Amino acid sequence: MKAEHYLELCSEYRVGVKSQSARVCFQALRYEDNDNICVVKGPTEEPRRVSNENFAKGCPVICHGLVKASHFNCKVGDRGTMHLTRSGARIEVHFEDKSQKSALVKPENLRIAFELPPSEGA
Repeated sequence: MKAEHYLELCSEYRVGVKSQSARVCFQALRYEDNDNICVVKGPTEEPRRVSNENFAKGCPVICHGLVKASHFNCKVGDRGTMHLTRSGARIEVHFEDKSQKSALVKPENLRIAFELPPSEGA
C-alpha cells in the first residue's frame, strides 16, 4: 500500500512556486510555447515538501542545453538531491540507463519528462 501511495505521488509531477509569503505546490501538466511555459493545475491539496528546487525529488526529468556534458542531453533520469556547489545549485540526476553514473545538473538544464520514451530494454 505504501508503494502504491508513493507511486501515485511521484506520477503527479508536482512543482513548487514561490510567492512572497510561502511556497505553493501545483501539479505540472505539460510544457507549451517551445518549453518556455509550464502549465500547472492546483494548488494541490496535499503538497509534498519542496525546498528551493523547481520540481519534487523523484520526478522524471530530461537534460537539455548542456554544453560541457552534451552527451547527457535528451537523457531521461529521476531528479535526486539538491547540491550546493561553488558554482551554484545543482540537482543530482539518476539516469534511466544504469550504465551512466549520476550527474549534477543546473536546474535550468532540466525539464519534466511528461512523455517518457520507451525504455531501452523494451
